[in-house]
Amino acid sequence: MKRSLLTTTTLLVIASFAVPLPSQTAIAQPSQKQVQQRTAANTRSGAVGVLYRYFNAIATGNYQVAYDLHTPQYRAAVPYEEFVRMYQEYIGSISIRSVEPLSNGSTRDRREYRVQLNVSYIKPFPAGNGSFPELFVLTSPTNGEGEWLIDGMAPGQ
Repeated sequence: MKRSLLTTTTLLVIASFAVPLPSQTAIAQPSQKQVQQRTAANTRSGAVGVLYRYFNAIATGNYQVAYDLHTPQYRAAVPYEEFVRMYQEYIGSISIRSVEPLSNGSTRDRREYRVQLNVSYIKPFPAGNGSFPELFVLTSPTNGEGEWLIDGMAPGQ
């Protein structure tokens, strides 16, 4: 009986080390900044929501998601590989600080925004003054269906 009890106890002790209990399981928690970015991207809609989703995708390395938020005309002019290289080689991290709608040039089907960014560079960006563009043009969905898409970007003034 003693041997049986000792064997059972030994097996229980071994099993407790072999199978992690819920309290022992490490679950990676997103940083507060990541939670804020995801929340902002999910709660904003329309053209501004597209900008937040775009930069959230870039920040998390989801380049295909970001690329797909451009118009077909932009994607025809900028191959996917070049788009990815633009971020991987030049941008260490990026997030939106603010989005300001610009009234000049904006219409019902076209919106212009100045996007202030928090950016850390791996090396100077290869356009304008070496920093990421801050002016963005978005076009409305065709026939009111679908979502706004990024049609262009330019350095700020």
